Amino acid sequence: MRFDSLTPFVSLLACAVLVQSASAQQVQWAGNGHYYEYVPGTWDWPAAKAHAESLTFQNVKGHLVTFSGKLENDWVHATFVAALPNQHVWIGLYQDFSSPNFSEPAGGWTWVNGETWPVSQWLGGEPNNANLVEHYGEYLYNKFWNDIDSPTGLNNGLIVEYDLPLAPKQNPANGHYYAAVPATIDWYAANDLATAMTYNGWPGHLVTIADQAEEDWIYSQLPVPTNKFWFGLTQFPGLPSFVEPKGGFAWLTGEPLTFTHWASGQPDDGYGNEHFATFQFNAQVWWDVPFDWSSLGFVVEFEPVKQATYCVGKLNSAGCVPTIGVYGSARASASSDFVVEVTNLRNQEFSMLFYGSGGPNSKPFKGGTLCLKAPVRRTFYQSTNGSQVGAIDCSGVYRLDVNAFAAGALGGKPSPLLRVPGTTVYAQLWAVDGGYMPPGNVQLSDAVFWTVYP
Repeated sequence: MRFDSLTPFVSLLACAVLVQSASAQQVQWAGNGHYYEYVPGTWDWPAAKAHAESLTFQNVKGHLVTFSGKLENDWVHATFVAALPNQHVWIGLYQDFSSPNFSEPAGGWTWVNGETWPVSQWLGGEPNNANLVEHYGEYLYNKFWNDIDSPTGLNNGLIVEYDLPLAPKQNPANGHYYAAVPATIDWYAANDLATAMTYNGWPGHLVTIADQAEEDWIYSQLPVPTNKFWFGLTQFPGLPSFVEPKGGFAWLTGEPLTFTHWASGQPDDGYGNEHFATFQFNAQVWWDVPFDWSSLGFVVEFEPVKQATYCVGKLNSAGCVPTIGVYGSARASASSDFVVEVTNLRNQEFSMLFYGSGGPNSKPFKGGTLCLKAPVRRTFYQSTNGSQVGAIDCSGVYRLDVNAFAAGALGGKPSPLLRVPGTTVYAQLWAVDGGYMPPGNVQLSDAVFWTVYP
């Protein structure tokens, strides 16, 4: 397991977060707060649709299930369909002949509630409109969909969805919203699920804690019926401060780690792979644990984005698109531990960062895209290294600790804006590309922005 990449390792099946209601028939998915129900029976599709819409749960009208993403699709299948002997089960997908993009066999497919999902889950070769009569969607097997006609008897049931709203609580101290999710999942599954959630247009993430007051509010205000749960503190072996057992811990969001509440003797890396933090709710302290510790829930926080990638990189002459990322916290008072890293670079070329506070951009530039607005500053040049001279590949890497650069520890002429709290900084990698002729002989990554913390 590589903990520096934070790549989800577990099956999406692990995101099956079950919250049983008073009725044994309806099950809640934590990803959106909705409840779902399997109804057995032999139906044609119009009758199944009508029946689903005749049902109510907690005064909310039902409908045939619709999907906004792969996590929801896979969870519903794992929860209700996977164990059925016959997996022909109706979902709320049909072909709308009046749709402007209608065409056979793949055009005009529509969810009953108008929901959209740009990625589909059709079985290979589907939809195919066999016999020119297949205009309705069903689960077939292994989470995939099939188009079929609508005779009574082929399907052995339907899935109903009840769109109960997610109801996080707002912390008046910072305006952010929080929700506690009971579950039995590992850290990667919890992180996947938290980042798939939104509320009032704000993205979710595993909760971060700025100070004692925020922690006290979480403990006193959220209905957490479990003893321990995940939050967004993780150990990054790639950070310069990394050393076991205490070094390299950072918030996933990039905000500064200015407050901790470790239990006595923690973190201790007791099993040799304890790189993730969990609340011990009864004692109100933190422990470091392995990613697959039997946590019984997680807390998700919803807030405006403060650090993210955007824009598009340029395909370089070695056949790769340079990709940018950041690790740690951009802090005006710090002299280390905020790293900008770019991978997939052509090896043994000169490189540097463009950066500034003018905002995002999307302007044609030397065969690629310039992703930030003027005024633009530049860091010092450094080599992408990688494979030795003579080889041509994508092994080059750019890495810069921006906190150290901003503090003047690395030379160059850093802009003062890098140490002004509240400033939003935009950055993009520029490098030479010896495989292209001028003026297009440059490599360009996608871009990233971050907010400078105190």
